[in-house]
Amino acid sequence: MAAEMIAMSEKSIHAAVIAHWRACGLQGTLVATIPNEGAFGQPGLSRGLPDLIVMAPGLPVGFIELKTGNGKVKPEQEAFARLCEHLGIRYVMPRGRDEPIRWLEAWGAVRLTR
Repeated sequence: MAAEMIAMSEKSIHAAVIAHWRACGLQGTLVATIPNEGAFGQPGLSRGLPDLIVMAPGLPVGFIELKTGNGKVKPEQEAFARLCEHLGIRYVMPRGRDEPIRWLEAWGAVRLTR
C-alpha cells in the first residue's frame, strides 16, 4: 500500500518529514519545528504559526503547515498564509507525508528521492 494511502496523524507526518530532512537534507539548509502547539496567551506564542520553518539557498525562507488528509484549516492559519503572501514569503499547506517532502525537494532543502 502506498504511503499516502495509509492514514497518518499530524504528529507522525511531522516526525517523518523531519526524519527525511535529517537523512536527506542538503548542506546549508534547515528544517525546524516551530514549537507553538497550544498557544494560549503565553508571551511570544501566536496562534496560526505553521509547523515548520525551512531555510535553503535561493529560498531563503519558507513555512510549511502540515495537514492530514482531512485536517481542517483554522482561521488563524489562513491569516498567517495571507500575511506570507502579502510579504512575498513562501508558505504551503501540504497534506500527508509525501507532499511536504516534495516541497522540501522543490525548495532545495533535501536531495531528490524520486
